[in-house]
Amino acid sequence: MGYTDIYPSTDTIRREINLERTSMRLLLLVTLLLSACSFVKTQKDDGSPLFDHAQTFDAFVQGKLDPEAKKQLQRSCAGADNSENIFCFSVNRSHLLFKREAQRTRIAKPAPERITRPTPLRLSPKGNLINPSAVKRASVDNLLKALHELPLEQVEKIGQQAVKLKCPNSLASATAATLEDGLPNASLHGLIAKLYAQAGRCAPRRSNDREHFYSRSALFFMLDNNDTEAIKWLEQAPSRDAFSGRVLYWLARLYKKTGSTEKASAVLARLYREFGFSFHATAASLQNDFDLASTYLDKELNLETRSRRSPAANALIQQAEVLSRYDFNESAATLAYWAVQSYRKLEPLVRLHLSDLGSPYLKVETVPLILLYNKNLIARKTLELSYPKAYFEMFEKYDSEVDPYLLQALAHKESKFNPRAVSPANAQGILQLNPTTALDLSGGREQDLFDLGINLGLGARYLSKLLDHYNGRTYLALSAYNAGESQADKWKARYPTDDLVLFIDLLSYRETRNYVGFVLRNYYWYRRLYEGEGTSSLKRRLGL
Repeated sequence: MGYTDIYPSTDTIRREINLERTSMRLLLLVTLLLSACSFVKTQKDDGSPLFDHAQTFDAFVQGKLDPEAKKQLQRSCAGADNSENIFCFSVNRSHLLFKREAQRTRIAKPAPERITRPTPLRLSPKGNLINPSAVKRASVDNLLKALHELPLEQVEKIGQQAVKLKCPNSLASATAATLEDGLPNASLHGLIAKLYAQAGRCAPRRSNDREHFYSRSALFFMLDNNDTEAIKWLEQAPSRDAFSGRVLYWLARLYKKTGSTEKASAVLARLYREFGFSFHATAASLQNDFDLASTYLDKELNLETRSRRSPAANALIQQAEVLSRYDFNESAATLAYWAVQSYRKLEPLVRLHLSDLGSPYLKVETVPLILLYNKNLIARKTLELSYPKAYFEMFEKYDSEVDPYLLQALAHKESKFNPRAVSPANAQGILQLNPTTALDLSGGREQDLFDLGINLGLGARYLSKLLDHYNGRTYLALSAYNAGESQADKWKARYPTDDLVLFIDLLSYRETRNYVGFVLRNYYWYRRLYEGEGTSSLKRRLGL
């Protein structure tokens, strides 16, 4: 018997390998068809091997692949010659992929409730605070709890004492906040303003607290008809918070009111230039009949599809593009998120391209930050990425209850369109509903708030109810959505003004002040981008 009788020839080996590969592909296809009845070929199925690879990989990522087919896929990708399947790059690194995806989709636990204990306040028989040095740097929460147990007259006396202390810090801000409970008593405005000025003066020079306290002091000096003092503190306030613009907005208004028109114009120009996407820039542009959006909407921008800084990311980008082309959008979004999170040196234009391939959450999480530091990239395309029309057909179902674009603006702020989001206060889902509120809305029936449709339906009903309660005043409905109706009703009585921006900026919860501004800002851009609404229409819609 010769050598060739014992060992097959090279040609025979090649034929057997090709036959084995063909059989493996057939097995994969048959297993997919039998094990996943939901596998219906999309309209974009072009009959190519690339589509088959994409479909198999999509099932792999979504956990719908039969165990045997999964093993076959992993074996084929582990072989020396796997270049014909571009998805082998990710299959071979699937432990990293699934780890990142588990981190992204896990449901966070609410933060434990903080326990506050009243700070001991030692008072003399005349009501003076006799331990100011011991309490002026105490926790604001603990001080608030102690101050709320005292009569308002006593708190006022402590406040008068605090403004004379050197750096009363927490004592000044806590006393000012407690005195706001006594509004609309106009006689308190001046003292509250002085206390916030004291708190700001002693705050770290480069902290956001200084801007916050000085701007709040200025608002109460305005209410006290003291525009000179208001301007003084606004001029000293740093304006570093790119999501604020509050200081510049009020400074421009006060300059204009007091006849300094050139200063007002210069400050407005800075507001639009530096904080163009803040609520205050939006409000100022509408009030001054200036089309803020026109600067960007006619600008064209081409994104970059491959990275030079991080060439290893290009394999993931290519895969996400193919999945997106064949409408396997969820898996495309998974790979886009993986690439953005794993390759931190990606060029801004490449990150924007990946965001375009990703989920609404990835867009909202990524694009605004890119534009903040790369203002030259602001264009219609990137604005539409910043404010995506996410799940819009589902939002439109509630058109009879509330404007779908207002719901989009709300979801953008509440959860960044993440249906599985959980807040520290245990608000859940895309519209961040509290389980107790959801129970009331559903007649006592427990609901799955991580179900997109259920959450949207309940959230739309709740916002519609609030809009009816506040006679269509969106800013009041939003403040109640965030802080609760009872608190919003207190603010409505405490700050009796028809000036929408003033009311929002006076709200005593910093979170709610920023929240209402963010949602109204989002609402402006959704209506402007997708409906092309003009300045006068948007002014009416936002209540300006």
